[in-house]
Amino acid sequence: METSRLSGWPLQRTVSIGIVLVVAVVTAAFGQFLIEDVNADEIVVIQSVTGKLTAHTSPGPKLQLFGRTTSYPKRETYSFTADTRFNDGGGGVVEGSIDWIMPLASEAILKIHEQFGSADAVTQNLVSVTTDKSIYMTGPLLSSTESYASRRTELIRWIEDQIEGGIYQTTTETVREINPLTGEEQTVTVASIRRGEDGRELRQEEAYLSSFGIQTANFAVREIAYDQRVQNQIDEQQENIMRVQTAIAQAREAEQRRITVEQQGLANAAAARAEQEVQQARLVTDAETRRQVAELDRQAAAAEREANILRGQGESERRRLIMRADGALEPKLNAWLEAQKAYAAAIAQYQGAWVPSVVTGGGDQVAGSGALQLIELLGIRAARDLSLDLSNMGGNR
Repeated sequence: METSRLSGWPLQRTVSIGIVLVVAVVTAAFGQFLIEDVNADEIVVIQSVTGKLTAHTSPGPKLQLFGRTTSYPKRETYSFTADTRFNDGGGGVVEGSIDWIMPLASEAILKIHEQFGSADAVTQNLVSVTTDKSIYMTGPLLSSTESYASRRTELIRWIEDQIEGGIYQTTTETVREINPLTGEEQTVTVASIRRGEDGRELRQEEAYLSSFGIQTANFAVREIAYDQRVQNQIDEQQENIMRVQTAIAQAREAEQRRITVEQQGLANAAAARAEQEVQQARLVTDAETRRQVAELDRQAAAAEREANILRGQGESERRRLIMRADGALEPKLNAWLEAQKAYAAAIAQYQGAWVPSVVTGGGDQVAGSGALQLIELLGIRAARDLSLDLSNMGGNR
């Protein structure tokens, strides 16, 4: 085998190393034109050196071979500021945002690429134009006041629907109406949406975005900046509305207070009636109690009276029977005894002569002492008074 005289290395190895070095140098110098790395959130269109277009939607390295690459975002947010004019002559600037989404079909991607050539061109010449036009064509469908308050949601829905489905066909007419902001009558040109027999909106042109397969999402209106004249009128109307709402709130509060007071009065009246009924019931109960007590007292008194009568009748009957049995001997004797005691006491206290000092004549019968005779006479009298027979108590003297 031949060897290099200078290095002593085999010739074949030297050639291999040289080839590797050449490839490395070429790769370092021109590698970016050979391989394209596609990110997950983008679509890459590669135009080969022969002019052939290829769309790549999946992430990873793709063979470029010195072809030209163009990147499109799969999803992009467009922030807009678009002018419009309402049917009452007021103007406004609508600010918001909308997302636009690229199709994934190669045919649709290549169509967009051939028409616009870049993502910026798609945004400015397709998404922006469609959005601004839809906003401008929606303004005449309602007034400034309606767009501010009562029909704000319709404004947003109509703009989004025209972006996705195309501009409406409209008819216009001139009418006289009262301006809700100023309260003055004015002439306005009112536009209305034309509809088909099925009730769906008629379109004057096709949906531009949809024709390229581009979808939209997350349409949002952040703010509508009105002309100063319109804004002043809106502010004034809002102040009026606030005053009216305040008055309504105060009226409701007053009504609520009235109802509360009325309910409280009814509650107090009910409580008073209940208390009165309780008091009346208490009085009735007390009166009934007193009546029952009085009735019981009356019954007790009647019973006591009957008892007294019965006791009196019993005592009378007892005495009557005693009188019938012994002629009331015991009380009569007691009375006679008391009389005798009185006589004895009187005789004992007598200081004079009980018999005469001189006795004339005489008989067979000797007279007793004067005191004894007096006592006998008094006893006879007492016995007569007591209806007693006392003949056996003394003999002939």
